Amino acid sequence: MPRYSGWSLVVVLAALVGCHGDPPPPGRPPLVPAEMARRAMELYDTNHDGRIDAAELTQSPALAALAASLGPQAAEGLTEEQLARRAEAWLKSPSGLVPQRLAIDLDERPLAGASVTLEPDACMGPAYYPASATTDAAGQCCPGVDPRYGGLWLGLYRIRISKLDGGRETIPARYNAQSELGLETDPTRGSRGAYRQVHLHSRL
Repeated sequence: MPRYSGWSLVVVLAALVGCHGDPPPPGRPPLVPAEMARRAMELYDTNHDGRIDAAELTQSPALAALAASLGPQAAEGLTEEQLARRAEAWLKSPSGLVPQRLAIDLDERPLAGASVTLEPDACMGPAYYPASATTDAAGQCCPGVDPRYGGLWLGLYRIRISKLDGGRETIPARYNAQSELGLETDPTRGSRGAYRQVHLHSRL
């Protein structure tokens, strides 16, 4: 039988506690697909024709990203039925938190030291909350909804990117205060996660 000194025994016990005493990942926020779809239509279908069309999608970069991923299926706009089906796909995914790596450049140069926040679209409801991170020297980051666990809940997000210099914002407003950047976490990626390149331009 192995013998341990007093300090060795403390170290072994501490390791065992560390392995089994970590808090579990936060639970997946409640989401009812039909309610999410209804909220989206109430918020963005401003002409009440039963579709969130291209003009109306400008109000929600996240829904615009979803429409782009659906391609021809959303050519005439997003319907309430389509949105509900997409939310059902999120719920069917066995993954809770899905890793999402972003690589951000400004004028074709990596943007280091920028604050990146992914805000859930309003249609996701109050149970969803933002994820954040800071870009590294290569302009990359993995926003997380909890500092202990990286990743995002499956859903729709607006991306806001900020970098201050002496209290002055150096990134154009179309990428932060008036952000045009949106993201849908891919329900097919699961624990493998996803990678997205984000190109920013100081001038259009």
